[in-house]
Amino acid sequence: MIRRILQRAGLRCAAAAAGADGLQWFLANPAPAAVVMDVLLPDLDGLEALRHLRDPRLRSERPFARRSEDPP
Repeated sequence: MIRRILQRAGLRCAAAAAGADGLQWFLANPAPAAVVMDVLLPDLDGLEALRHLRDPRLRSERPFARRSEDPP
C-alpha cells in the first residue's frame, strides 16, 4: 500500500520481500533518498536490518521510516 502511494506521488520504489534481500539491494545500488521498511520481516527482524543499514560503513546517512502492520 505504501509503495503504491509513493509511486503515485512520482517516486521510484524498490521492494524486497525479505530483510536479507533488502540489505543485498541496498549494498548493490546507490543509496536511496529514503528507506521505508516493515519491522515484521520473515527472515530478519526489521530493527536488526535497520541497524545494519545505519552502519556508517554502509554510507547510509539517509532518513529511515519504520512501519508495521499486523498480518491479516
